[in-house]
Amino acid sequence: VYASTKSEMDFLASLQTDETLELDFWTEPSRKRSTDIMVSPADFVKLQNILESAGLDYEVAISNVQKLIDDEQPSLSSIVKRAPPSGKGPKTTTTPTPVLCVD
Repeated sequence: VYASTKSEMDFLASLQTDETLELDFWTEPSRKRSTDIMVSPADFVKLQNILESAGLDYEVAISNVQKLIDDEQPSLSSIVKRAPPSGKGPKTTTTPTPVLCVD
């Protein structure tokens, strides 16, 4: 989201405390750079309408954060540890721990 005036920046700052929207501000509102906001799929259209009503320009940088995370995660087969070929030692498995969960 691009804020070009102080009032637009203040408006974005007010969205940070809006409890009716599920938003995660990745950067603080600023006039010097874009303000990055992650929005839940359920609130996406609502946020679009709010930004358009306020006259704020925006662009979607990542349309599906969860897919991006999933694509970056190592495959399960590379995480599973097996007993050494000699058969000595117990077989162990590890379960991947999610680093970040996004709706």
